[in-house]
Amino acid sequence: MKAAAILLMTTILSLQLSCNSAKKSNEAMKNEPMQGTYVIAMLQQKNVTDKAMELTFKAEDSSFSGKTECNSMFGTYKAEGDKITFAPVGATKMYCEGKMEAEKTIQKMLGEATHYTSQKGKISFYNADDTLLLSASKK
Repeated sequence: MKAAAILLMTTILSLQLSCNSAKKSNEAMKNEPMQGTYVIAMLQQKNVTDKAMELTFKAEDSSFSGKTECNSMFGTYKAEGDKITFAPVGATKMYCEGKMEAEKTIQKMLGEATHYTSQKGKISFYNADDTLLLSASKK
């Protein structure tokens, strides 16, 4: 009797976990193509809307470019389902007193991104620990 109860509980737990995985996969499939210009709103969970930084994505060739307070950046990405990887990010090298920290952080966050959401004009990038790294809204 005890063995039957344990088997029943194990089966129920397995089914529940399978349903949650399927739900997460279905949500990932709902990602819209990243296309156009997005204004960066959050960077490492800090509001940065006052800095007017942008990322522009071209879905047709999986490329992106960005504009920070000082420099421009560019590169490519690969997105499948909710998984994403960015190739090393290139950037111009101008010096701007007190305005370079955010662009270094953006480059670092894109390099750490493992998955994303792109829905209703908003994109968000997360690391392997599910920590929000960067979010932006369509311009």
